[in-house]
Amino acid sequence: MLRLIRKVHVIDPRAPHHHQTVDLLLDDGVIALVGQDLDIEAAEVLEVEGLHAMPGGLDVGAWVGDPGFEQREDFDSLSKAAAAGGFTEVAVWPNTLPVVDGKAEVAYVARQGERLPVAFHPIGALTKGCEGTTITEMRDMREAGALAFSDGLQPVRHAGVLLRAMQYVLPFEGLVINQPFDDSVAPNGQMHEGRVSTLLGLKGMPPLAETLMVQRDIDILRYTGSRLLLHGISCAESVELVRRAKNEGLRVYASVPLMNLLFTEDDLASFDTRFKVVPPLRTAADRAALIEGLRDGTIDLVTSNHLPEEAEHKEREFAFAAFGASTIQHVWHGLRQAGFSLEEIAELMAHRPRQVLGLPTPVIDTGAPANLTLFTPGTRWTFGESHNRSRSTNDPFLDRPKEGMIRGIARNGFFVWID
Repeated sequence: MLRLIRKVHVIDPRAPHHHQTVDLLLDDGVIALVGQDLDIEAAEVLEVEGLHAMPGGLDVGAWVGDPGFEQREDFDSLSKAAAAGGFTEVAVWPNTLPVVDGKAEVAYVARQGERLPVAFHPIGALTKGCEGTTITEMRDMREAGALAFSDGLQPVRHAGVLLRAMQYVLPFEGLVINQPFDDSVAPNGQMHEGRVSTLLGLKGMPPLAETLMVQRDIDILRYTGSRLLLHGISCAESVELVRRAKNEGLRVYASVPLMNLLFTEDDLASFDTRFKVVPPLRTAADRAALIEGLRDGTIDLVTSNHLPEEAEHKEREFAFAAFGASTIQHVWHGLRQAGFSLEEIAELMAHRPRQVLGLPTPVIDTGAPANLTLFTPGTRWTFGESHNRSRSTNDPFLDRPKEGMIRGIARNGFFVWID
């Protein structure tokens, strides 16, 4: 159907209409016309004061429970939550039951975007069953639609396995993703090892548990010449290691979880299990280094690190509570809270993730596919239970005030509007 969006302010530094207020005519998944004062009789008209548009966001590294754990999150609920967070596409982890470690499983994930407003990109398992021992047939999964390869929530513990995986994907320029955390350094760790963990009497996870694996992975990358995304770095030392590797010319990328840009170890002082996450929330100095790394391009992208969990697994004594937070609805707002401009947010949510994954970035222009995120930056509101679109409630942003609201998305002929 024809849909006319009037007086929308475009935020897209890479497009010709950046910082222009225009009318957008959408027709069957395409931006049919960009202009001023358009009058299309047959079109459904949408006009909202202060409405802005940017290219649709893409989140790398969210978890979905389909198949096997649908009670925590299925594709329908993740699509609703992602849309409410300004994402039109999501690259999802392979840690399901069964694991996404073959062509059939990859195809199943990829098909979900045909019926839902949000597209889902499969990240194929690096090893069979995500067990960290035998590498998978990654070329076959690539041909079936996998954009990258990772054991997702499970770090690759054995250096030889990661080495062989990087060598395997090199001929077809595949991307390996690893979450750098050596749990043998911090068995049963509950939070960042430091002042607050000592005060609370909880076992800590030192930055060493992360930096050991960051350095190891960079060394393997240097040896193979492959491509690597270090998912979810959390400390200043890791930022510096990645910076040096980039200056060396290695094809290394890094992501930072949203929560590590906003919160620190002090937010766990009340034993609130919603802030119990991996990687752990660290010091204010680490947080500042992560923001600086994101600004200067050392860190390539922000990840929601969305990990919904059942209430019975979170609402228990801290040491026995599950890790993870439901966060995909909050990336856009969180970046604003961290001090990033609207132009920087468009870059971080839309452009850089696609560069890393090798996907074309949507452009807001006549004739381009309609892949848009719509928002009103001046809206002030409070995120309440009624706004939650996830099937889980482990949301650390509940009852927090927000400035700016995601109002909708458009992709592939779908249009979602949020009142």
